[in-house]
Amino acid sequence: MRERLPLFAGICLFVFAILSMSLFTVDQRQHALVFQLGEVKEVISEPGLNAKLPFIQNVRYFDKRILTMDTPEPERFI
Repeated sequence: MRERLPLFAGICLFVFAILSMSLFTVDQRQHALVFQLGEVKEVISEPGLNAKLPFIQNVRYFDKRILTMDTPEPERFI
């Protein structure tokens, strides 16, 4: 039993590392884009805990609070 303890600890550490790379959170002030091999696979706008495939998918976050106005003429400010 004593010689199996390092093996068991290594396996638990490996499983924890893979699980931590598979989960991500989206804040209520953010949008998240999930990329798979450089291609957009999913757009997540709802806050919460989500899952992805580690090493294959990447997540980029964008702020929802950015406001832009598309006007034909620029407005003058004093």
